[in-house]
Amino acid sequence: MRISTNMVYEKAYRNLTLAFDRFIRLQEKMATGKRINRPSDAPADVPQDLLYRKEIKDSQEYQSIINHASSWMSVADTSLSNVVQLLNNAKAIALQQGSDSADEQTRMSAALQVDSLISQIVQLANTRHGNRYIFSGYKTRTQPFSRELVAGKEVVRYNGDDGVMFIEIGKGVKMQLNQIGKDIFSNPDTEIQGANVNSTSSPITESTPLSTFNGGSGVNAGTVTIHNGNQTAVITVNATDTVGDILQAINNAGINVEAEINQDGTGINIRSLVSGTELRVEDNQTARDLGIVGVAESEDIFGVLLRLKDGLESNDSNKILKAANQIDSVLDKALQAWVEVGTRAKRLEMTRTKLGSETINTTELLSEIEDADMADVTVKLAKEQNIYQSLLKSITTIIQPSLLDFLK
Repeated sequence: MRISTNMVYEKAYRNLTLAFDRFIRLQEKMATGKRINRPSDAPADVPQDLLYRKEIKDSQEYQSIINHASSWMSVADTSLSNVVQLLNNAKAIALQQGSDSADEQTRMSAALQVDSLISQIVQLANTRHGNRYIFSGYKTRTQPFSRELVAGKEVVRYNGDDGVMFIEIGKGVKMQLNQIGKDIFSNPDTEIQGANVNSTSSPITESTPLSTFNGGSGVNAGTVTIHNGNQTAVITVNATDTVGDILQAINNAGINVEAEINQDGTGINIRSLVSGTELRVEDNQTARDLGIVGVAESEDIFGVLLRLKDGLESNDSNKILKAANQIDSVLDKALQAWVEVGTRAKRLEMTRTKLGSETINTTELLSEIEDADMADVTVKLAKEQNIYQSLLKSITTIIQPSLLDFLK
């Protein structure tokens, strides 16, 4: 078979290209230190390689979430630690001023101290992490607590909600991030829990007629008087009203109370939406028929401290000592919240340590698959370099055409 000049050129070019390609790939491995730089380098190892890479990426994302959550917990821990200290100060003031050695002058001075303590705790309850309030539930852009005057009486209003935020700190592992401010500082469940109305239509709903109450005897038409601190509302009740009519009338009364059907659907509950007030429904036949007669006080941090301040200002030792006893329960609640934060922070730290160890182990496994044997690569690179240079020399020797060659 006659070998043409073109065939010689093509064969030489192909061999040179293949040698150059092997040389470049080895040079790439030398530069990157990786055995696998593209899927074609080791197709069988690619699935495991991608799996390890995903595990490392997921671990890094979880660690980022944990770092943010740990910072959040640190802020909450500091806030609650300070709250506990301030409540201990309030307890000391209450015990001191509740004794017989105290007088009107010392109690007025102490009232100013308690007023300052309330302001400081409100400030702590409005603590932010970055630009997000940590005790507002889902409403992290809304300041959770505001100190207000309502009908001449000082109250603390909770403006957040009941939203509980969870974070994922591992595959399928979630943990609560926030604590609801009202559960710690200002429990609006200053609630008159309604009695069983004994409706013939049970459970009751908003559409249930009042005529079904009391075994079908209905309710006496009349008025219900509700006091929330210095605010008062008189609700008119007609025998033809529904439960929804009563709920709407109470909720629209403008005295910071909220009425709702209880969880069992057997009666109506009324609760105050602010701390520091006495919620009271006057006793009469209409109120008894609706099952809402009663008195309730907010036994939360702000409610107790506001009553302590009121007792000091009015020089009432009974109020002072009662508040002193109630401080123990709200102090326990604050301590419990503080412990919960500490427990979550510890769990986050343990999870972060675990994820760090797993990342190191997975990185080592990934290295075993991806990393090149540099000694082997160095030897092979030198070999391919010699081959490539030899090819160049041999081609130069074989292919030396000149014009005279073509004239022969």
